[in-house]
Amino acid sequence: MDTLDSKEKMEQLKRLRASAKRKFTRKHNIFTESLGDDDPLVVLQGNFDQCDSAFIEVEKIHEEYIGVLSETGADESVMENEDSYIFDIERKKNNAHKQLEKKKEVDSKILDCKTKVKVKALDPPMFDGNLRDYPSFKADFERLIQNSFGKDPYALKQCLTGDALKTVKGVENDYELMIKRLDDKYGNSRKVVDLVLCDLKALKKIPEGDSKEFLKAVDKIETCWLDLKKNEFDSRNE
Repeated sequence: MDTLDSKEKMEQLKRLRASAKRKFTRKHNIFTESLGDDDPLVVLQGNFDQCDSAFIEVEKIHEEYIGVLSETGADESVMENEDSYIFDIERKKNNAHKQLEKKKEVDSKILDCKTKVKVKALDPPMFDGNLRDYPSFKADFERLIQNSFGKDPYALKQCLTGDALKTVKGVENDYELMIKRLDDKYGNSRKVVDLVLCDLKALKKIPEGDSKEFLKAVDKIETCWLDLKKNEFDSRNE
């Protein structure tokens, strides 16, 4: 390619590149305005895609221009100046992409906050020393507290009150000893059976026609049955 043809080609490419740059600038401005207007993410994505396509067009023409310029024997300073031309445009495009990704991240966090169901934290199970409640308490404690905090003596202590708290006094820093004391005192099924039998023996004869006392008796018997069932009496404790 002779010098005259090279110059003509370069001038043609420079005009095409300038036109492509103007198109990129328009698309970039549209994206920036859309971002400032807080348009929906789908709109922002579409505007950025057009901006990105416009940049690719500029870059393609620029690379062709650089190739022709290189053939003319242009010195290093001229080549570096041309590199800064495309660098400035690419920097704008990359900054637009960063803003788009930041918008996506913010929208994602907002969506997570809106979709998460806010549930009141469960109150920890409490045990005050009622013998009949121990099996249920222990099962709830292991499932809700121990699974989260492990064998933490402090966590166990926070779930005890009254006589149960007194039972572990002196060993509050030893989880295993605390559990052993509680099991020894409240974990014997025979003791529960004895309490149930006492309640049943205490039932009095119901006067004929006294529906109120009859319902009380039924409720008492049902409670005794449920206490026996949840304690799962083990004959080895007899």
